[in-house]
Amino acid sequence: MKLTLITCLLLSIISCTSRLIDCTIISTKSFELSDAANYEKLTERVEGDDVTHIVIFIPLGLPDVKEACDTAIEQTPGCVGLSDAVLYSSWFYIPYIYGQIKYTIEGTPIVKKGSPKPTPKKKTESKSENTVDYSGN
Repeated sequence: MKLTLITCLLLSIISCTSRLIDCTIISTKSFELSDAANYEKLTERVEGDDVTHIVIFIPLGLPDVKEACDTAIEQTPGCVGLSDAVLYSSWFYIPYIYGQIKYTIEGTPIVKKGSPKPTPKKKTESKSENTVDYSGN
């Protein structure tokens, strides 16, 4: 009986991811394309998303492509848009319990020449205050 219930529950969980659109340039910021010579494309891609939750069967809003784009653009200082951007839509739903709807956009940041370059995040290993060092150092 338990196995049947667990199997039915697992089979009822549904999800989907779709690639919606590819864009050469996408932006929610104002900038002059006639001044394109003063902008440069960085090498690392960034990603932003906007999520809406579904409780029982009621969505608590709608995800917004503009919010996902703003989240991606704001990750890089001086960024005005994204080049070679890809927009994905994904969702999952556990019937009558919980679900999510999400828009994700990823692309290469476009920044004005002379803007400060973002510093790559380095992983730093720090010892916790609760860690005891037995090596004698």
